[in-house]
Amino acid sequence: MTCNLTTRLYSIIPCFRRTLRQNQCLNSFKKSVISREYSSTFPSKYHEDKYGELRNRLASVPYLNLLNKEVDSIHHELSYEKDKRLEDVLKWCSKVFNYNARNGKKIRAVALLKAYCTYGFSIDDATWKQWDSDSWRSAVILAWCIELLQAYFIVLDDIMDQSVLRRGEPCWYKKPDVGLCAINDALLLHCGIYKLLQKHFAGSKCYMNVLHEFLQVTHETVYGQCIDMMCNPINQKPRFDMFTFERYLTLVEYKTTNYTYRLPVHLAMHLAGGYLVKDFEFTRKLCLKLGLYFQSQDDRLDCFGKFELTGKVGNDIREGKCTWFSVKFLEEASESMKKEFLENYGVDDEDAITKVLELYRKANLLERFEEFDEKLCAEISTLIESMNDIKGALFYDLFAQIRRREK
Repeated sequence: MTCNLTTRLYSIIPCFRRTLRQNQCLNSFKKSVISREYSSTFPSKYHEDKYGELRNRLASVPYLNLLNKEVDSIHHELSYEKDKRLEDVLKWCSKVFNYNARNGKKIRAVALLKAYCTYGFSIDDATWKQWDSDSWRSAVILAWCIELLQAYFIVLDDIMDQSVLRRGEPCWYKKPDVGLCAINDALLLHCGIYKLLQKHFAGSKCYMNVLHEFLQVTHETVYGQCIDMMCNPINQKPRFDMFTFERYLTLVEYKTTNYTYRLPVHLAMHLAGGYLVKDFEFTRKLCLKLGLYFQSQDDRLDCFGKFELTGKVGNDIREGKCTWFSVKFLEEASESMKKEFLENYGVDDEDAITKVLELYRKANLLERFEEFDEKLCAEISTLIESMNDIKGALFYDLFAQIRRREK
């Protein structure tokens, strides 16, 4: 397996040029497909006065400043051991952290801080603005633990998918001095989570619950990755018999939803304390919907997004991924269209990708996606309203963050 992967490691420069050429050849097609602005509207209930006070509070928290203020301390803790013989190793750990964790989008970290602002303070508690308090620092440390988990997953995911770019830069394993050593580097990032948890939370009331959340979500996400790889085995054609909507929903739940939404919200609830099992069950249900929305938008952007914003175009088609678009196409297309799709999906060729996108256009999949989007939006809004609680502002806020996103 190592030999097969190693032989597939090709130079970043030719690959990047190929991606640019592909983007150019798709321009005319994309203009015809997306000739009108993505039309979905955000639910007007988000603007209701009953959420105003918490919404204003959530908008006032300097999330990125809090995270950036703590990053050097986190970096130091992860790069320090008493054993002086590890000096070179720790320098390498520092390099791994800086490339893979420090400069991420921080979507999940910010989600945790927003959830803590919501669940950690009553609406009349003025201490929510004490950014230097121990409680806020604990929340920020947990947020960085989530960023480490995210970095751990994407380093391994890029290797398994044999991806080239991540956030517009070479994937970590594509760096000349890294290669498949990136597998061990991912483990360094993962171990960093438990190093931070033990140092800052051991002995606290929430420690065992927080630890359980990380272990459970990691386990679930590994299952999700397994589903992904089974649908699309390395060096083989995709398993199109597994491309069903039920399988897609399972894949999204296990690979994306649990650590993107459920983990940040539940960690914040554990840190705040005082919440019941039914509260966790409800937020889990709501987070499942948000995760599905997040992933389906990712699928849309990969086909119809702007390369200059996303840094990728057609990757899911090239890699043969089980996505909303591939699943729905196989459900509804004619036999002749399916035949052409099966011949071109999962093929690393610009013309093949263009043919698949043309098939999506003929099947009116973008219009079908908008219908799905509107229905899911309504379901999320209904769930939030059923809370009958000002905390609904948090979930509308998380929803607004991904609504009609362009990257």
